[in-house]
Amino acid sequence: RGELVGRVYVVVDDPSRANDPAAAVAAGTRMLEGRTRHPELAADAELSDDSRLWAALQEASGGTWGGCVYDVERITRLLAAGRHALGETPD
Repeated sequence: RGELVGRVYVVVDDPSRANDPAAAVAAGTRMLEGRTRHPELAADAELSDDSRLWAALQEASGGTWGGCVYDVERITRLLAAGRHALGETPD
């Protein structure tokens, strides 16, 4: 935390990939993408509008790994692209 360093450990089911990190990550990604969501996984219906807006702005800014700091330029571009996709014109 103090050094801003993190590690990700990948567990592989095929020992031949143990020495090939890229292959291990690719295999793990395929495995995770193939999983279905748990049927009870859903947004909290009672989540406040403030929390929903905060989460949407954080996601638009790059998510948790984006540093939890709003990227105003990106948010502005996404809003403009959304208006364009909906056929709306800015006021």
